[in-house]
Amino acid sequence: MMIVPPKELVLMQGIPGSGKSTVARNLRDAWKNSPLNADYSTEIFSTDEYWFEKGVYRFDPAKSGQAHQWNQLRTLDAMQYCVNWICIDNTNIQKWQAQPYLVLAKLFNYKVQVVTVSCGLDEALSRNAQRDFDRQVPEATVRQMYADLEPLL
Repeated sequence: MMIVPPKELVLMQGIPGSGKSTVARNLRDAWKNSPLNADYSTEIFSTDEYWFEKGVYRFDPAKSGQAHQWNQLRTLDAMQYCVNWICIDNTNIQKWQAQPYLVLAKLFNYKVQVVTVSCGLDEALSRNAQRDFDRQVPEATVRQMYADLEPLL
């Protein structure tokens, strides 16, 4: 009997400061530590990585579209190379933001799981305020994202 390697795409969803990245790393570690998955590959992709240049975070809202395309292309490459477990660690507040990843998952036959991380608006705002200044998301933006949050599937 031939064993088919698992192929799973995990879409993180949540406002800035909700704990998505921590949950993503914990999910990856739990998946990788399962005896069934130990030999398989994993990747976590975040559009935030686009903004790092030599360890310095340089966000430019004018290049936001480019940053998301860059992350989508990394996901495409990983799927073409059959990475078994891929996690997209973006906010994915609305369906249209997750849509390119859902299309890729369907094209490459990945099972999709959405993990919505919610810690409450006040807690997320508090965590956001504790980030380095250049990594903080404006409070009004976080509040709007909280109001706009919709189910992805």
